[in-house]
Amino acid sequence: MDDIDTERTDAEFFAYLESKKIKTTAKLIKDCRTFFGEVSETAPEVHVIPLDDNSDLVADTNLRDYESIPFKTDIQEYFQNEVLRFAPDAWMDREKDKIGCEFPISKLFYEYQPLRSVEDILADIRALEEDEEQELSSLLND
Repeated sequence: MDDIDTERTDAEFFAYLESKKIKTTAKLIKDCRTFFGEVSETAPEVHVIPLDDNSDLVADTNLRDYESIPFKTDIQEYFQNEVLRFAPDAWMDREKDKIGCEFPISKLFYEYQPLRSVEDILADIRALEEDEEQELSSLLND
């Protein structure tokens, strides 16, 4: 494409393709964005359907985050109090909510085992070194 440059926005790029009578399918849109697109915080908003300003915005997956919310806390209230104050433009996809509970097995069933003393560890290392020397000498003598 001779008259295309690297400074076009997403909408300008797909408008250019449309002007050249190139049919844009969902696969073509995805592939073009994957291979030619660049994520930038200063870039204008990108819509799922490139030339339709009423379509949903494309989410930046690099900014995706997940929260573990305490069991009896309201999700919307938690979002207002704990997320929006740090990221005012954050939004939730409530279709991806997972409700359940986490059982931290290591915390529930952990029993402290005191560590061995340094002297015991060094004695084991010395015994292993002696065994190694004996094995090597028996190999060399045979």
